[in-house]
Parts: sequence; C-alpha cells; structure tokens
Amino acid sequence: MAEAITEAVNQLDGRQAELSEKLGMSKGTISKWVSIGSNRLLVKMKDKAPLSFNSLYQLSSLDNQYNKIYGQKVAEKKFLELFENEKITPLSQRNDIDKIIRSQKKIITTTTKDNKGSIVNQLEAQAKTAVNSEMKLHVLIKSNLFFNTIIVVPSINQIELKC
Repeated sequence: MAEAITEAVNQLDGRQAELSEKLGMSKGTISKWVSIGSNRLLVKMKDKAPLSFNSLYQLSSLDNQYNKIYGQKVAEKKFLELFENEKITPLSQRNDIDKIIRSQKKIITTTTKDNKGSIVNQLEAQAKTAVNSEMKLHVLIKSNLFFNTIIVVPSINQIELKC
C-alpha cells in the first residue's frame, strides 16, 4: 500500500492534498504512507518488516534519524542489522520499535554531551593559541583588508600606537 500511495503521489507531481481527498485520508496519513513507501530500505526489507502501519512509520523515522546522525553508509548498515539480527521481525510490535528508538535517543544524548565537552576544550585551546599569534592593530588597519566579520579584543601591546 505504501508503495502504491508513493507512486500515486509521484504521478500527481507531489500533490498529496489532491490524493488525500480522492482516497478520503488525511494529509498527515498520506504523508506517513509516502514516508514509508519512499524509504528504499523498508521497501527492500518488506518481507522482514512488521505489518503494522505505525510500526512501519516508526521504522522510517528511525532510518531518517540514523541517516542524520551516522551518514548514509553507516546508517544503512545499522538499519539493516536490526533485521539481520532479528531485533525487527514481521511479528515486532510498536513497543519493540519504541525500545529501539529510546535506546538510540539515549546514545545520541550521551554522545552529544561528550561532544560538547570536547568542543569547549578545543575552543579554549584555540583561544590560547590565538593570543600568541596577535597582529598589531596598526598593521591590520594599514593592510586595507576587508572582513565580513571581525572581532577585536586588543591587548595592551596591540593598542600601543606608533604614528
């Protein structure tokens, strides 16, 4: 059904509203069917995927999350492993997929916290090295260079004028 609805939307040049009227479905429901039907990995694994509409939509959302976080190649591998390792089967229920999504969110949260700490450390290191490579303010002014944005926090040494 998802493939048929996706094909119908494609034939209508993306006019989901028109299709939703003809089928008597809400625009949101059509959008979810299209999300499922346009997900090539779900279509590829349709024999191993759950039959529930909600479960299929959750899986398409999970695949999108994987792509945003890991990039296409790694995401595809991780997503297909769910089926190969039988974490997802035709008998999987919504609750099973919810557990996988919650687990993924926990990983993202932990990773994000770790990354924030390392980014702060990198910025502090860059700030310390920038102080050692200061140019005199009068040299910058004489260079006649144009900058889209410049932030100057001059040191006492830079402010020293030599006219």
